[in-house]
Amino acid sequence: MSTNDYDVRVSYRDLWLAWKVLDNAAEQGRGAVRRAARTQRVDPARISRALDRVESAFGGEPFFVMVARRGTKLSAAGKRFLNGAPRMLDAWAELHPQLGLVDAGDRPGD
Repeated sequence: MSTNDYDVRVSYRDLWLAWKVLDNAAEQGRGAVRRAARTQRVDPARISRALDRVESAFGGEPFFVMVARRGTKLSAAGKRFLNGAPRMLDAWAELHPQLGLVDAGDRPGD
């Protein structure tokens, strides 16, 4: 694997959307992207692109695995991200203003 494999720019919003869809999938299963898109008021394609970027940034292992024709479930990587994302988002929001960068602002809508 080359060093460029992890050279993916991920925004706070990408991390937030990926976390929300994984959280939704863990709680309610199939249809998580659609439900998360509706609650976050974004197009489902926006969430899919955010998931792609976050998965790439975290080594490329998919966060979901297909389960026959009944839907998907979280992969081991998805579970790790779901458990670690809240701490990462909090740290990002705290560090961003301290570095003099554009304010991370409040978390996008719950």
